[in-house]
Amino acid sequence: ALLFSKEKNLLAFPITVMELDEKRNTPENNYPLEYGVFNFQGGYVYNLDPQKGFTLKGRITHLSESDYMKAGNWYAQDGKHVERLLYIGDRLYTISAWGIKAHNLNDLREIGSLRY
Repeated sequence: ALLFSKEKNLLAFPITVMELDEKRNTPENNYPLEYGVFNFQGGYVYNLDPQKGFTLKGRITHLSESDYMKAGNWYAQDGKHVERLLYIGDRLYTISAWGIKAHNLNDLREIGSLRY
């Protein structure tokens, strides 16, 4: 579900980020978290520029702070997993089973949300 727009200099996609903790993931510890610790789920939004290349504009998530705290090392699929990103005019929309969020495409400020 890659979103690309040459006209908007935009590249965006849903992503789940797991990060390895090199101190905990050792052969002595039997690699307890082989795939890493849950860090983020949502969408990454990049600006594209022929001279500067890819620049991370920001991240958008449907998860709340309490969702992140509950996740701990593992991310549970709870319906807030961003599956698609799309834009209409100057609005960027993120879509999950939970609902839709609208953001300003220029600064990624949240404009509103609709929960199903």
